Amino acid sequence: MRHVVAIQVAMKEEGLGLAQKLGLSEREALDPDFGFRWFRGEFGNHLNLSLVLQGTDPRWEVEQIGLEAAAVCTTLIIQQIKPELLMNFGTAGGFESRGWSIGEACVISEPIVFHDRRVSIPGYQESQLGAYPVADTSRLRQTLGLRAATVSSGSSLEMSDRDHEMLVSQNADVKEMECAAIAWVAHRKRVPFLALKSVTDLVDHPEPAAAQFLKNLALASHVIQDRVIDALKYLDEHLDDPIWSRS
Repeated sequence: MRHVVAIQVAMKEEGLGLAQKLGLSEREALDPDFGFRWFRGEFGNHLNLSLVLQGTDPRWEVEQIGLEAAAVCTTLIIQQIKPELLMNFGTAGGFESRGWSIGEACVISEPIVFHDRRVSIPGYQESQLGAYPVADTSRLRQTLGLRAATVSSGSSLEMSDRDHEMLVSQNADVKEMECAAIAWVAHRKRVPFLALKSVTDLVDHPEPAAAQFLKNLALASHVIQDRVIDALKYLDEHLDDPIWSRS
């Protein structure tokens, strides 16, 4: 019996190389109006694998990054592919002050939050922060030798002073622009969720984040693709791992 794993990736620069490394074949888009690119194939002895890229915005001709595209994409993945496990990988900004370095990979181990949603009304503020669960990755992390990390998502690459305050209060190791939206949908649909990230920029470094991101995107993407392949090998060989358990 084969098990269905879906991987969601924001940018083609991050994910297209993995589709090529794994020999996945491109299928029809999940929805032609959104242009989410779907690649499919088999991995190992037990996995049916789908990789979905969030596609290119036809108006601006840039990748469809961000929370809105991520949430819609996740919804379509769960509805059409029906994964037993949903993965997200990509790049993120890391805190040098917390010991992170360019190109370093990590597995997200704590509930995933937002850092730029500010609604000062009781109940609403808590709901907007999120704190969506991730799968139990303890055995996976130990086997792969990867650090555990806390991630927080927002709608900007650059970090405002208030964003910085929120990220520090959340003990965030890395920040990015999709993961919490994906985790929200996965949580509501009760699909186990696994996220891996690699560092493109140091958010507390004086060099502008955009310059760091563009300079290090290829390196960080290559690193995380290899770690995802390691994770898939682990999953293929450990079908009894708690990581598969629905919440």
